[in-house]
Amino acid sequence: EKIVAAVDSLLSDEQNSDCEYFAKLSKPSGDKRTLFLIDDNNYLESMKYVYYQLARKHHIGFAQLYRQCSVGVAKANNAKRPDQVPDEVIESMSEKLEAPEPMKHKWETFSFTIPAEAEVNVELIEAVIEAALANPVKEVVSNVSEEERERDREVCSARY
Repeated sequence: EKIVAAVDSLLSDEQNSDCEYFAKLSKPSGDKRTLFLIDDNNYLESMKYVYYQLARKHHIGFAQLYRQCSVGVAKANNAKRPDQVPDEVIESMSEKLEAPEPMKHKWETFSFTIPAEAEVNVELIEAVIEAALANPVKEVVSNVSEEERERDREVCSARY
């Protein structure tokens, strides 16, 4: 939540006192292109969707690069870390993991899966970033009036 708030604060004119640890970052200005790389597991769809909503709010591009690996590879990589995560946590997160589904969710259009065994393709990553930058998320525009929405709510609640 703090990272989302910090990114939102940097993209808007608001000052957020909870984001002091980002104080050295400067706000995007002029024609400079700004890129936020969020390196996190974001294993639930709802965790990733928050960033998409932020992109929509600020009319910027959104992309996901999902590094897919087996539980065995995750545990082997974890064993090399100084601050290891318990194996039970890795197993639990693996069971709950919701991988991007760009064919199912329109908001995940610029989502790509990279198997852990595959060599990192920098050109592919650059192309994904360029595509996201060239296609900012559009604000949702609704042609439905508030009266129509209220009628629809009444119909739905009458059914149940």
